[in-house]
Amino acid sequence: MANFFPRWTNWIPLKLVICGIIAVCGLSAATWYYATPKYTKIGYEPIQPVPFPHDIHVSQLGMDCRYCHSFVEMAAQSNVPNTQTCMNCHTQVQKDNPKLEPVRTSWQTGNRRAWRGASNAIGTPKIFCGPTIRFSISIGNRTM
Repeated sequence: MANFFPRWTNWIPLKLVICGIIAVCGLSAATWYYATPKYTKIGYEPIQPVPFPHDIHVSQLGMDCRYCHSFVEMAAQSNVPNTQTCMNCHTQVQKDNPKLEPVRTSWQTGNRRAWRGASNAIGTPKIFCGPTIRFSISIGNRTM
């Protein structure tokens, strides 16, 4: 009986299995690296000139996000508040706190503070908060 296929076709199943294993390993390695918080910068918090505790201002004091981030409903990303926004409260509350010295200096000299934006980091996804805030307001929930 004659051979229907050449002899080299006997190696095709083995080569397919080896290529499949390499592909699965490559995809697993790529997913393991590119889907990690280290690569996606989830939870990235740059070191700021003034330590700002969001948990105190929002959770404990109940401040609305839009008090400081006034353009969050209009802009593609949240704005950093100006010095006057901070000093509206901090001329009376914790006015002698040494951690707020850069804010007081900025207010007295008129120079802007050098905030490091978390949304300006390379590879950081841009988050548009406007729809979330409008939805939270429409159903009557407190915003983030």
